[in-house]
Amino acid sequence: MTLIKRTYRVFTRGPHASAVIVLIGLIGTAATVLALGVYFATFRYFAVAIAIGAGLLSVTIVAVLIDRLRATVNDVSYAISLERSLKESGYVIDGFFTDGAAANPSLHLFQMKVLTFLRPRSVLELGSGQTTRVLTGYARDNPSANVVTLEQERSWFDRLRPQISHDYRSAPLEPVSFNTAGTERHIQTEWYAPQPDLGERKFDYILVDGPDHGRTSAAATTFARSGILRYVPSILDTSFVVVFDDADRYGVLMTAHEFEAILTRHGIRFVSFSLYGAKTQMVLCSPDNAFLSSV
Repeated sequence: MTLIKRTYRVFTRGPHASAVIVLIGLIGTAATVLALGVYFATFRYFAVAIAIGAGLLSVTIVAVLIDRLRATVNDVSYAISLERSLKESGYVIDGFFTDGAAANPSLHLFQMKVLTFLRPRSVLELGSGQTTRVLTGYARDNPSANVVTLEQERSWFDRLRPQISHDYRSAPLEPVSFNTAGTERHIQTEWYAPQPDLGERKFDYILVDGPDHGRTSAAATTFARSGILRYVPSILDTSFVVVFDDADRYGVLMTAHEFEAILTRHGIRFVSFSLYGAKTQMVLCSPDNAFLSSV
């Protein structure tokens, strides 16, 4: 039953939830009519099944197109707000972009809200890119803030390094194996080379945007980016915000749900919500930061 519930949550939370639900209806209805056709041994039921299936398939396609349109409109709105927010914050970043493999506007805008309203004292970013450039501006303007970014790809690290002034670390991936705290789930994955000091520190803002394994099958990897679970809940400050980028990927969403399960087992209260654009982010935060979902 737990597996069924987890699978249901994975496939019905995200930008394509309506399409998934319609598709489930399509399969269920067609299967029912086909079963009746077999039982009554008449071609009439098969014809009805085909007609219903074709109709529901059309509805599914329309639902997917509507979801994509909604995502595009959301990102345009986020991009406009982001540009204004960057200017008001005084962050002038040459060559700043939010397309392609870069973090999309919904993530950038939410991060600006975190930096503006919460002024985090300790930040951990997993994976680097345009968000790292914003964080280095934040660290420059807030010298007391401790910002750490880990990057797996050496060539990308070397390219970005001249633009980053905070604690930016090259950390190649290594195989790791561990049991999560509380849930005792056994995880085998690849994670950043050991950073001894991270296990002894607490962070109030964590951005999980890596690592990525560079494989075409990465989007379907179970418990993707799950090395962070090794440090939960000890890595969290009393007040916290954790953002999982690419939460429309099956594996990332599984990891985010396991993160929730660990917090629940340890009696740590939290609020979760999602941001929808071209990509989806899932946010877990302490109740005092829940206002970020509506500002």
